[in-house]
Amino acid sequence: MGLEDQRRARGALGGDGELGRDVPVRQRRNELDVWLYFDLVVCLVIDDETLRHRLATQTTNEFGKHPGELEAALARNQDAETEYRKLGVTTVDATRPLHAVVRDVLAIAGLATGTDGPG
Repeated sequence: MGLEDQRRARGALGGDGELGRDVPVRQRRNELDVWLYFDLVVCLVIDDETLRHRLATQTTNEFGKHPGELEAALARNQDAETEYRKLGVTTVDATRPLHAVVRDVLAIAGLATGTDGPG
C-alpha cells in the first residue's frame, strides 16, 4: 500500500496511528469503504441486556445514557450480527470474559497466545 493510500485510510478511519495498528471499534457510515485496508474484520457480538448494562455502567464517556442514544444503540444491535455475517465477517461472542474474547480474536487473526486464562 502506497503512502497516499495509507494517509487516506487513516483519515477515513479517523485515526492518526500507524497503519495496521488502528482498530476501529465503532460502525461508521463509510466503514465498507475502508475494509480493503484491513486483512481481517471481526464483529464482537453482545445481547441487548449486556449492551444496556455496559452503556449504563461505563465511566469513560456518556454515550448511551441518553434515552435516544440507547434506543439507537439497541436498534443497531438488533441486526448487526446478521448484517455482518452476510458480508462474511467472523463474529465473536463478546458477552464472555475479556480474556476469552481476546483469545478468540487473536486466534482468528492467526496470533494465538496458547493461554486459556487471564494474564
